[in-house]
Amino acid sequence: MDATENYLRAIDLSDKALVFERLGGTTATNWSLERDGMKLADLKCTQGNTNHRGAVIAYRLGRELDFNIYPVAVYKQVDRRIGKRTISEQCALKEWASVLTQYYWTNDTFSTTDSVDKRKLVSALRCNSPKPGIDEPFTYYARSAYGNPKPTGAGQVRYLGSTTLLKAVKDLSNMMVVDTLIGNEDRFPGGNLFFRSVSTSYADSEDRIVFDDVRLFSLDNEAAFKGSSPDTTHSARDLKKFLWRFDADMVAGLRRLAEDSERLGRITENDTRLADFIRAGIRIVLEQHAAAVASCGAAMAEF
Repeated sequence: MDATENYLRAIDLSDKALVFERLGGTTATNWSLERDGMKLADLKCTQGNTNHRGAVIAYRLGRELDFNIYPVAVYKQVDRRIGKRTISEQCALKEWASVLTQYYWTNDTFSTTDSVDKRKLVSALRCNSPKPGIDEPFTYYARSAYGNPKPTGAGQVRYLGSTTLLKAVKDLSNMMVVDTLIGNEDRFPGGNLFFRSVSTSYADSEDRIVFDDVRLFSLDNEAAFKGSSPDTTHSARDLKKFLWRFDADMVAGLRRLAEDSERLGRITENDTRLADFIRAGIRIVLEQHAAAVASCGAAMAEF
């Protein structure tokens, strides 16, 4: 088991020394956990359009499909008062990602973009466009930041992440696939897309901070499993509209997973509804992959 999973499972939520601070956004049942001035984890419970299982299952799917861009997350029973709320339910406890490295919003993704690099990223999802070269550069542009490394009072700073177009578009393609498997409705164009600095080094100047060696990272996956099937979600609609180039290894992994009831049972804790939902998502992805191959040929439709 992952060491971070063990760490999260060992946190005692009844500990009176824990401090719960509500995090921003529209979800009222989302808190950071702190003790002795140190952030420990992120607690997210189900509320309205938020399904805590999305966080755990996105992480598990990422692990099973060798696509580890999701915060480590475990299920945790909560029985206590937090602020003005009395919580008695299962929730998701996630690693406190922003204390480990930097994560940032990207700017508009599928809508009108503000840079040549962004247009390259969206174009590279289409199989009728040139495939990215191995070393073709790509830069993420940050709109806002978690864990801002700039000293207070430094003024407006742009955050840039340097990687390659091939790495970036593979991550985006695979993230759209996993979003479809869980029916994630919160990956609206231009939102909830982060980049992660794999290393901790960065170049600092008066008006910008540039991180090297970055990749896409997905913090929010709890707007998931709505309705009886992913067919009706905008995740599937975005996939069918924008995604015409797939990671061949991801496609092979999905085919194996669709036939492996034991693995799906581990991922969903034998919840047949969730397993059926994921299978339906796999079907949608494989149908779109087949359409892309038929349109452009495997050599152009796959990385």
